[in-house]
Amino acid sequence: MDNGEFYERLSAALEKEFDGLSLHMYWSEITGVVKILSIYVAVQRQGTGTAVMRRICDIADENGHRIALTPDTSWGSSKAGLKRFYGRLGFLNNTRRNGDLSISNTMIRNPKADA
Repeated sequence: MDNGEFYERLSAALEKEFDGLSLHMYWSEITGVVKILSIYVAVQRQGTGTAVMRRICDIADENGHRIALTPDTSWGSSKAGLKRFYGRLGFLNNTRRNGDLSISNTMIRNPKADA
């Protein structure tokens, strides 16, 4: 199974596991990263979004994959709040800290070495 199919299956499995979750992510062959386009949880502030993101991060770590995303306020969260949330999960501002300009997303998480 290639990385694209792997992350498609993971997305579907997480949506089945977590009630009210809508997750859109894919593997980008061009940049070699997992791209998270959107994550929506029907019931907010219950820990579901954190649990889903931790699972994705753990799996990406196990496979040595980076994750890229751009915080989006479409679901009502503030941009600053989302940046803090993703920062706690190890995401860094792409343009200032990582400097990987081949990736257009504003935040990137590198795999943890001890995973």
